[in-house]
Amino acid sequence: MLGKSSAGGSRFPPGASVWFGKEQSSPLRGEPTADLRRSGGPPGAAVSAIAAGSDHTCALLDGGNVECWGANGDGQLGDGTLRGPQSCDGSPCATTPVGVRGLSGAIAIAAGGGQTCAVLTGGTVECWGAGVGATPLAVRSASGAISVSVGTDHACALLESGGVDCWGAGGDGQLGGADHSGAVAVAGVRGAIAVAAGAEHSCALISGGTVQCWGANGYGQLGTGTSSGPQSCGGEACSRVAVTVAGVSGAVAIAAGNDYTCAILGGGTVECWGYNFAAELGIGTSSGPALCSDGGWCSPHAVGVDGLSGASAIAAGGDHTCAIAAGALECWGYNSYGQLGDGQSGGPQTCYWQLVRCAKTPVATDALWGVVAVAAGGDHTCALLAGGAVRCWGADWFGDLGDGAPAPQDCNGYPCSTRPVAVSIRTPIRADTHAQAASARRRRRGSSAR
Repeated sequence: MLGKSSAGGSRFPPGASVWFGKEQSSPLRGEPTADLRRSGGPPGAAVSAIAAGSDHTCALLDGGNVECWGANGDGQLGDGTLRGPQSCDGSPCATTPVGVRGLSGAIAIAAGGGQTCAVLTGGTVECWGAGVGATPLAVRSASGAISVSVGTDHACALLESGGVDCWGAGGDGQLGGADHSGAVAVAGVRGAIAVAAGAEHSCALISGGTVQCWGANGYGQLGTGTSSGPQSCGGEACSRVAVTVAGVSGAVAIAAGNDYTCAILGGGTVECWGYNFAAELGIGTSSGPALCSDGGWCSPHAVGVDGLSGASAIAAGGDHTCAIAAGALECWGYNSYGQLGDGQSGGPQTCYWQLVRCAKTPVATDALWGVVAVAAGGDHTCALLAGGAVRCWGADWFGDLGDGAPAPQDCNGYPCSTRPVAVSIRTPIRADTHAQAASARRRRRGSSAR
């Protein structure tokens, strides 16, 4: 998960109108030409995981090193500087991957807002970026971690014990308590097998398939069936303790966006709850099903995503969501900057009183097969393919796409790509790559025929 975009507050880039300019097409950019081994990783190390923040993305290499690209005004690239290495419209950035300094032995990564974190061998956690600095620092009291998730101004780690520790800003209850610079245990969470941090809320998947959430609830993102409480945090609805999501059982994966949450169920269907201004819930409408206490359309209870089956992985971004199904990728929600990857930024529909472009139900990402992992950022998305290659699409304000080339299109007056482009990473192609990709294409054709 990522958190609210530093490019444009919670919804739009600075100075942006919500009216949309003409999309200018360009051919898909080609294969990578730059080397991703500047951090001293092993020659030819393949990418094993990816993570996206508001306007940056990071890749975990097989050898435990990490490379990042995109915005760097908060030091979220971890290269030791807040000044570059390049400038994107006057803001520090890197348009191709740079190595995170002083970091090795990473086994998991996460990005959110302007911060990035990594779990290291041995279970400690190190973070860099907003509120931390331009090089990794160990999170105080964090140990025994096996994965981590980063929200806008907070982060949570899943522990080997099945507990969850969180740290950072806690004014909306997203830590399960008050603000805390070091890791603190979330009371009442036991048997957790996954964790997801949203903008101002957090959730844990519990062994057995239930989901617990805590933090802000003004848009029903806790899934309790109401957006009014159960407590108040600064006058806003919240819960400082973990509450169980109503009606969700058999969940196998979770993801948290800005103000909403989604879960994959055991049969491969997906259910979501929370904010729905840009069709984040994928239910065929952005005007309901309820009006929540913070004044926006939402669903405070879980609702099924229309027309999606066979999902095996899911990622939630600022206001868009993507799921892997049979090696292909389907996305829905906000699409004003091409973040759904379907070849357009002009729809296919409009949301929020016809002021933003969106897809109200899942659409297929263009020309992309063999997807093994997906990361959704503020207004961009990246996919890891079988064999270790990475493709990104969507907003390219700060080099978000990582290919080192000028953006091929214009979306609402801002640089973008509405189709996947190759990140500048040289990786060896694993022996089974072509077979996996061919198999994914066959499964997708078979699914379409049915």
